[in-house]
Amino acid sequence: MKRKCYLSKKESWTVLELLNWSADYLDKKGIENSRRNVEELLCLTLKCKRLDLYLKFEMPLKPQELKVYREFFKRRVNREPLQYILGETDFYNSKIKLHKKVLIPRPETELLVERVLEKIDSLDFESSKILDIGTGSGCIAISLAFELPDSQVLGIDISEDAVSLATENAVFNEVSNAKFIKRNALDTPRKTGIFDFIVSNPPYIESSEIPKLMPEVKDFEPILALDGGKDGFDFYREVIPNCYSLLKDEGFVFFEVGYKQAQNLKKILLGNNFAEVEIFKDYSGIERIVSAKKSTL
Repeated sequence: MKRKCYLSKKESWTVLELLNWSADYLDKKGIENSRRNVEELLCLTLKCKRLDLYLKFEMPLKPQELKVYREFFKRRVNREPLQYILGETDFYNSKIKLHKKVLIPRPETELLVERVLEKIDSLDFESSKILDIGTGSGCIAISLAFELPDSQVLGIDISEDAVSLATENAVFNEVSNAKFIKRNALDTPRKTGIFDFIVSNPPYIESSEIPKLMPEVKDFEPILALDGGKDGFDFYREVIPNCYSLLKDEGFVFFEVGYKQAQNLKKILLGNNFAEVEIFKDYSGIERIVSAKKSTL
């Protein structure tokens, strides 16, 4: 039987007392960014912004507020990701609602959006048709649609829950040029030569590495969105031929990849009649984004 933390024994807490004690407790549990985590949980509890929180330091929490906070805090102590507790996260130019059936958007994935936008800008496209494969929360599709109001963005996912949430996020962010449907990208395309750009942040983690991931990831995020098979390349090998069929002549694909995967993905792309492969590094210097152009030769 797990020992209850001291928080449950003290009946009266000010905001500052709770903030300091909770951050120290999370630190001892090895949870990073402990103070920011606690600030977010307190804001969620008190329904206020972080700036307002600093004005409430000496305010004691009401019994009901303390009860609500304890439940949020307990979930974080048990390593549930903060974003799932909050039910949302910021991504690029959008506020994205979340639940446990979709992957939490990472900062690295914002680079995928940036590279696509840069390519479109360099080609001086007035409008584009863009496909987001494995859309999840819809964060990539919605960000692109927001920045490209004259373009049409389609997000597909095999999860009905993901499609429903992505649609909700599009409405929430007032984006009307992004649509979402349930579809398996591995199925034979019904039509060909449709899209100017295809983007995806697919599952690319090797199956053997999944048990080694942080508890926040392996115990809470959907494995289907993480597990890329024995070598991490199952998705790429299976979907790239379909990408070739779905793209218009001289269309582009953009993929996010894991650590030391970019060069192998380059080989797969070149072996499937793609050309002009480019590799982009993230802010840590890791090769993170791979793009290629459909060759018509």
